Amino acid sequence: MKKRFLPLLMLALVSFACEPSSEAETPAETQAPTPDEPQEPTYALNLNLVPDASWSVKEKRTEVTTLNPDAATPAVSKVSTVITRKFNPQAVDKEQMLPINISYVGVYGEGSDGENKFLYDSNDPNTGPGNGLEHLLDTRLEVRLFPSTGQVVDIVGGKDMMERTTGQPDDAGRGDELFRQQLGAEFNFLPEDAVTIGTSWTRTGRFASTYNVKYTSTYTLSSVEGDRAVIDQATEITPIPTDELGEVLPVRYDLSGSASAKITLELSSGRVLQRESSSVMEGELVIEGGENQAVKIEIERYAESK
Repeated sequence: MKKRFLPLLMLALVSFACEPSSEAETPAETQAPTPDEPQEPTYALNLNLVPDASWSVKEKRTEVTTLNPDAATPAVSKVSTVITRKFNPQAVDKEQMLPINISYVGVYGEGSDGENKFLYDSNDPNTGPGNGLEHLLDTRLEVRLFPSTGQVVDIVGGKDMMERTTGQPDDAGRGDELFRQQLGAEFNFLPEDAVTIGTSWTRTGRFASTYNVKYTSTYTLSSVEGDRAVIDQATEITPIPTDELGEVLPVRYDLSGSASAKITLELSSGRVLQRESSSVMEGELVIEGGENQAVKIEIERYAESK
């Protein structure tokens, strides 16, 4: 099987956390204090952003993909990206949703699969093409979400990006769905109710647009100091059954694994100040059609944003 880069533009958007889900979160059970027992302080972890108080986030990611890891000479590819985005919140609208405008202002990527290499820097016109990354630059998204939990309600702008990338109409809205999953992974982790240190809650979701996997993420408020809260995340990754995928693409993944993250939150605004995450998935890359072919695959990812 010829080694090729995986669909980089789509994979570069995936944050290994949990996307919005219709399932309710499950807070951990806590025992009510007795009258003589001092009550622990509670913290409301909600989005409380000031309109037009914009901020930028630079995210560094590295992904290492290994095909046939048990072979004498496995096929290994490595891709590293640095993506800078600007977030500009707006006033809560009449439906009590929080609009945020997001723009991609800087994109860097480099990768190698042993045979082919690429290098792209949006600040250097002598580099590129970027294996699809160049289409992220100047992308504008309009997002609305619930301030209480960060769940993404709707999004506009992903369709235009997808059409620029593929050169084809995106009538199915795959671009908007791809960004909805990615942004849901970033925002939709806040608990609905106030929590104390040590409290845990869960979210479930899926990334059907890329890896065909679903997630169960457990978040725990581990510490609070001043206006900073630290949240630990542990995620179990399992494959989506084929009969739940809907449209089955010619190439699909059958993966399972785990992910973890440490999130530093600004209590007063609910904004993420820093996130460090890692994930490992392994399974098969399945090529449909005729006699199905399956190749063993391992994917390791590391990311840091601030």
